[in-house]
Amino acid sequence: MNIVPIKPAYLSPEELYYSLQTMAILEIIMLPPEAAWLRLVKKHPSRKAYFIDDVSGNIVDIWFEAIGVFIKGFDHENEWNQFAADKWDETFFQKTYQDIPKQFFENYKDDKEKLYEMTFCMWYDAKENCWKQNANLEKNTDYEERDGGKDFLLSYIYTSAEEWIDWANYYYKKNFDLKVVKKIYDGETITTQDIAALNPERDTKEAFKEILALKNS
Repeated sequence: MNIVPIKPAYLSPEELYYSLQTMAILEIIMLPPEAAWLRLVKKHPSRKAYFIDDVSGNIVDIWFEAIGVFIKGFDHENEWNQFAADKWDETFFQKTYQDIPKQFFENYKDDKEKLYEMTFCMWYDAKENCWKQNANLEKNTDYEERDGGKDFLLSYIYTSAEEWIDWANYYYKKNFDLKVVKKIYDGETITTQDIAALNPERDTKEAFKEILALKNS
């Protein structure tokens, strides 16, 4: 086994899930269903799972299970992207996925090809309460310098209102009210006025319905 703990410690599963849920709520407010494909964070319709897609080829799958959490990321410009490699390296997948609990892979049983959309992966071991990954890259290689795009892809997950606004001001090309965004990050009940403050053009009833469905799924 070549499994190593991730240091410094990453977010707890609870912090991670809450951050993703909050971001998904904000995306629902900012983008209506017809533009849902542009949302950075989307929730699985019936499972405890979130997906990040920046619409430029970079994706992250995050599955929350009883045994822990599984994160699979794909940085399309990373050197570990086998689709862009001069020669396909099947051993990269074998080594990177080695000894990971098989239950996580059940999520891909209907589309196993998606397992190849990966330049890094990590998982949270609920028994040992720590994040892990395989240190399996080439000999004499500093893993931290060749992380498969992990730092870049995980930087899409914003854990505070301030972080989200820094990104959203640029992405949506508008300024946001920190008090309203902080209210959502703090888990307070939002109103039609809050939705209108963030996106005056949004159908508030439709947004409320989507948000409620997300929280109950």
